[in-house]
Amino acid sequence: MTFLSISIDTTSYRFEEQVKRGGNILCNFYLEVNEIYFPDNPWLDFPVIVLKWWIDNCILLINTDGEIDNSFMNGPYEFITVKNQDSIKLSFRKRSLNNFDDIATPVEIPFSTYRQALLQAADILINALEQYSVSGRELDKLKASVNLFRSSDV
Repeated sequence: MTFLSISIDTTSYRFEEQVKRGGNILCNFYLEVNEIYFPDNPWLDFPVIVLKWWIDNCILLINTDGEIDNSFMNGPYEFITVKNQDSIKLSFRKRSLNNFDDIATPVEIPFSTYRQALLQAADILINALEQYSVSGRELDKLKASVNLFRSSDV
């Protein structure tokens, strides 16, 4: 069985300092699939913005055939999602000047596992930011996407 987790470090000093500073939150943020960390652990990125993208992409994936690119903001890394009935295939790659390089073996997991990982990561992030009374346009967009995702028929 494949393990998937989206890790967001909301308990570190870095996270707290980013929140206090204001603006976009930069913290340790990556996927863990089995014992592989993508793009890496640690990996600094902007989870509020990126999770919104991934959730919106998953909603799109529900209603479309084909593959969806899911990018990180920092660096050339992305993972591709392809829905196959009740499962989803994740492929991990790095963009270069003229092509893409696969950097891990693709995995297939139940769609419900992927959906749950996205929602769990969003809940952890939103709850942590609400504890600091953070508000803002990007956070509002993430919350709206999470609400739409929860209400989608999947």
